[in-house]
Amino acid sequence: MNFSFCIPRLASGQSQSWLKLIRISSVSILSFVSFPAFAEVQFIRPEFFKKVTDINQYGELSFDGSEAYRLWGLDPDPRLLKEHVQGKFLACISVGSLEFLDPKEPRQSNVLFCTYGRPENFAAGLKALSKHLIREGAASEFCPESKGYFESCN
Repeated sequence: MNFSFCIPRLASGQSQSWLKLIRISSVSILSFVSFPAFAEVQFIRPEFFKKVTDINQYGELSFDGSEAYRLWGLDPDPRLLKEHVQGKFLACISVGSLEFLDPKEPRQSNVLFCTYGRPENFAAGLKALSKHLIREGAASEFCPESKGYFESCN
Protein backbone atom coordinates (compact mmCIF):
# COMPACT_ATOMS: atom_id res chain seq x y z
CA MET A 1 0.00 0.00 0.00
CA ASN A 2 1.37 3.44 -0.91
CA PHE A 3 0.28 6.70 0.69
CA SER A 4 1.71 10.06 1.61
CA PHE A 5 1.00 13.10 3.76
CA CYS A 6 2.95 16.01 5.23
CA ILE A 7 4.12 16.90 8.71
CA PRO A 8 5.73 20.17 9.76
CA ARG A 9 9.44 20.70 9.97
CA LEU A 10 10.95 23.88 11.33
CA ALA A 11 14.42 24.91 10.28
CA SER A 12 16.27 27.81 11.83
CA GLY A 13 16.33 30.88 9.64
CA GLN A 14 13.60 29.57 7.36
CA SER A 15 9.87 29.86 7.25
CA GLN A 16 7.93 26.72 7.98
CA SER A 17 8.85 23.91 5.63
CA TRP A 18 7.09 20.59 5.20
CA LEU A 19 8.19 17.02 5.19
CA LYS A 20 6.29 14.53 3.09
CA LEU A 21 5.86 11.04 4.47
CA ILE A 22 5.84 8.33 1.84
CA ARG A 23 5.04 4.77 2.83
CA ILE A 24 6.01 2.01 0.45
CA SER A 25 5.28 -1.46 1.75
CA SER A 26 6.64 -1.49 5.33
CA VAL A 27 9.25 1.25 4.81
CA SER A 28 8.42 4.87 5.61
CA ILE A 29 10.53 7.76 4.43
CA LEU A 30 10.26 11.50 4.77
CA SER A 31 11.23 13.89 2.01
CA PHE A 32 11.48 17.67 2.01
CA VAL A 33 8.61 19.16 -0.04
CA SER A 34 8.92 22.92 0.15
CA PHE A 35 10.91 24.95 -2.34
CA PRO A 36 14.45 24.98 -0.94
CA ALA A 37 17.52 24.47 -3.11
CA PHE A 38 18.10 21.06 -1.53
CA ALA A 39 16.13 17.99 -0.53
CA GLU A 40 16.57 15.46 2.20
CA VAL A 41 15.19 12.00 2.94
CA GLN A 42 14.89 10.51 6.41
CA PHE A 43 13.42 7.35 7.86
CA ILE A 44 10.66 8.17 10.30
CA ARG A 45 10.71 6.51 13.69
CA PRO A 46 9.32 7.78 16.97
CA GLU A 47 11.85 9.32 19.34
CA PHE A 48 10.12 7.69 22.28
CA PHE A 49 7.21 5.48 23.28
CA LYS A 50 6.01 6.38 26.78
CA LYS A 51 2.98 6.44 29.03
CA VAL A 52 1.26 9.80 29.62
CA THR A 53 1.38 10.34 33.39
CA ASP A 54 0.01 13.87 33.74
CA ILE A 55 -1.72 16.70 31.87
CA ASN A 56 -1.34 20.25 33.18
CA GLN A 57 -3.79 23.18 33.09
CA TYR A 58 -2.62 24.11 29.57
CA GLY A 59 -3.27 20.63 28.17
CA GLU A 60 0.44 19.81 28.02
CA LEU A 61 1.48 16.19 28.52
CA SER A 62 4.09 14.77 30.87
CA PHE A 63 5.65 11.33 30.59
CA ASP A 64 7.06 9.73 33.76
CA GLY A 65 7.58 13.07 35.49
CA SER A 66 9.30 14.62 32.48
CA GLU A 67 8.89 18.20 31.36
CA ALA A 68 5.58 19.22 29.77
CA TYR A 69 4.96 18.86 26.03
CA ARG A 70 2.26 20.29 23.79
CA LEU A 71 0.72 18.37 20.90
CA TRP A 72 1.47 20.11 17.59
CA GLY A 73 -1.44 21.85 15.87
CA LEU A 74 -3.92 21.37 18.71
CA ASP A 75 -5.56 23.62 21.28
CA PRO A 76 -6.73 21.05 23.83
CA ASP A 77 -9.38 21.10 26.54
CA PRO A 78 -7.21 19.77 29.43
CA ARG A 79 -10.09 17.97 31.20
CA LEU A 80 -11.24 16.15 28.06
CA LEU A 81 -7.68 15.48 26.93
CA LYS A 82 -7.08 13.62 30.21
CA GLU A 83 -9.98 11.30 29.43
CA HIS A 84 -8.44 10.38 26.07
CA VAL A 85 -4.69 10.15 26.69
CA GLN A 86 -3.79 9.98 30.40
CA GLY A 87 -2.44 6.52 31.18
CA LYS A 88 -2.09 5.65 27.47
CA PHE A 89 1.16 4.95 25.66
CA LEU A 90 2.05 7.38 22.87
CA ALA A 91 4.76 7.16 20.23
CA CYS A 92 6.14 10.66 19.59
CA ILE A 93 8.63 12.74 17.65
CA SER A 94 9.76 16.19 18.74
CA VAL A 95 8.88 19.18 16.56
CA GLY A 96 10.98 21.52 18.72
CA SER A 97 10.30 24.44 21.02
CA LEU A 98 7.63 26.72 19.58
CA GLU A 99 5.78 29.76 20.83
CA PHE A 100 2.11 29.13 21.56
CA LEU A 101 0.31 32.38 20.87
CA ASP A 102 -2.39 32.09 23.50
CA PRO A 103 -3.89 35.59 23.72
CA LYS A 104 -4.14 35.23 27.51
CA GLU A 105 -0.63 33.89 28.02
CA PRO A 106 1.84 33.49 25.14
CA ARG A 107 4.63 31.04 26.06
CA GLN A 108 7.31 28.75 24.66
CA SER A 109 6.44 25.09 24.68
CA ASN A 110 8.16 21.84 23.74
CA VAL A 111 6.04 20.41 20.95
CA LEU A 112 5.45 16.80 19.90
CA PHE A 113 3.70 15.00 17.10
CA CYS A 114 2.29 11.78 18.61
CA THR A 115 0.11 8.80 17.84
CA TYR A 116 -1.49 6.03 19.83
CA GLY A 117 -0.10 2.57 19.52
CA ARG A 118 3.11 0.73 19.01
CA PRO A 119 6.23 2.41 17.60
CA GLU A 120 6.28 0.08 14.59
CA ASN A 121 2.89 1.52 13.49
CA PHE A 122 4.03 5.12 13.99
CA ALA A 123 4.12 6.35 10.40
CA ALA A 124 0.73 4.87 9.54
CA GLY A 125 -1.02 6.62 12.43
CA LEU A 126 0.55 10.08 12.58
CA LYS A 127 -2.70 11.98 12.01
CA ALA A 128 -4.93 9.50 13.84
CA LEU A 129 -4.48 10.75 17.42
CA SER A 130 -4.95 14.43 16.61
CA LYS A 131 -7.95 13.83 14.35
CA HIS A 132 -9.51 11.60 17.04
CA LEU A 133 -9.03 14.31 19.70
CA ILE A 134 -10.59 16.94 17.40
CA ARG A 135 -13.52 14.67 16.48
CA GLU A 136 -14.21 13.87 20.17
CA GLY A 137 -14.05 17.53 21.24
CA ALA A 138 -10.95 17.02 23.41
CA ALA A 139 -9.06 19.53 21.27
CA SER A 140 -9.65 21.96 18.46
CA GLU A 141 -7.26 22.50 15.60
CA PHE A 142 -4.88 25.40 16.31
CA CYS A 143 -5.14 26.76 12.77
CA PRO A 144 -2.43 29.48 12.94
CA GLU A 145 0.06 26.66 13.56
CA SER A 146 -1.44 23.72 11.66
CA LYS A 147 -2.54 25.70 8.58
CA GLY A 148 -5.48 23.29 8.19
CA TYR A 149 -3.40 20.11 8.32
CA PHE A 150 -6.13 18.22 10.24
CA GLU A 151 -8.82 19.59 7.89
CA SER A 152 -10.97 21.30 10.52
CA CYS A 153 -10.06 24.97 9.93
CA ASN A 154 -12.54 27.25 8.20
